[in-house]
Amino acid sequence: MLLMRPPAIKLARDCVDGTRDYAEAERYLIHRINEIRKGCVYGVRPVRIFREAATKYLLENRHLPSIEDFASILKIVDPYVGDLPLKRIHDGTVARFVQKRLAEGRSPALSTLHYSA
Repeated sequence: MLLMRPPAIKLARDCVDGTRDYAEAERYLIHRINEIRKGCVYGVRPVRIFREAATKYLLENRHLPSIEDFASILKIVDPYVGDLPLKRIHDGTVARFVQKRLAEGRSPALSTLHYSA
């Protein structure tokens, strides 16, 4: 008799950096189910950081002709806001980035365009 693993475990395994460890995949799946349940039952949304959101955007929009431009812009902005939760990103948090770009001799329009893209 051939025992097959449930497809959900395979999906979880593929999502965890390509792990081949069944137990790790199972833990990840349980974690994701709990996150989804919290959102559905209690309305709790996970805290997302900028880097996660940027990565998701790049992966979901890789078909766009301009995706390489977005990737290079996100790479420039990442050191300034990459670790921040999305709710905490505003004009004040990117002011350091804009000031640095202006000090490098970049135009104000280009500096603000990079963080608003």
